[in-house]
Amino acid sequence: MAENMHSGHRERMRERFLKTGFDNFEPHEILELILFYSQPRGDTNEIAHRLIDKFGSVRAVFDADEKMLADVKGMGQQSIAFFKLILQLAKAYDLSNGEFEQLDTSQKVRDYFFSSFKGTTKEQLQMVCLDDELRIIGRHIVSEGGLSVVPINIRKMVEICIRENCEMILIAHNHPNGVAIPSNEDVVATKKLRESFGNIGIRLLDHVIVDKDRAFSMYDGGYFSTIR
Repeated sequence: MAENMHSGHRERMRERFLKTGFDNFEPHEILELILFYSQPRGDTNEIAHRLIDKFGSVRAVFDADEKMLADVKGMGQQSIAFFKLILQLAKAYDLSNGEFEQLDTSQKVRDYFFSSFKGTTKEQLQMVCLDDELRIIGRHIVSEGGLSVVPINIRKMVEICIRENCEMILIAHNHPNGVAIPSNEDVVATKKLRESFGNIGIRLLDHVIVDKDRAFSMYDGGYFSTIR
């Protein structure tokens, strides 16, 4: 009887979603529906409520790392993996947008890197290689751990540039638990990178810093004029 009741509830939730999307869904209902697909049986409503109670919002749930999700009763590895899959799918969807084929405006650069760091809970340094028309040749994760923690492997970055035959690059790193404001270490590292790449004819066009809410361009912020 209980299984039939849950089955009927799930079907009604699915039909409601197919008609209206997530319009008029409460935050816990969004999570409840998603959990249907990682937990084929049982009541996912209580788990959804626990997630919202702990994290406060749907976004915060998806931004949480695996360990924090595992601390919530009812969240097994299959559900955690499914949540991460959805987040990475959203990231891939954003980055496949044709708008990002050519990063020819500062707004596009900021939007691109904001999307590329979606779901990243560790500090990370990324590099994008561009052709002479500012079209993306490739995006690379150069290091993890943050500029103040992990040494910048300039040799590795140069090898990538040579392999991809690019003369212009963008770099970005994230502050997952901070704000998108350049630290002293960021300014020093950017100066070092500009000098190193400039010596071999590669232009560093911008260094973008990303937090959970926005992306900050060091070029737009005037930092590049002071570190030449």
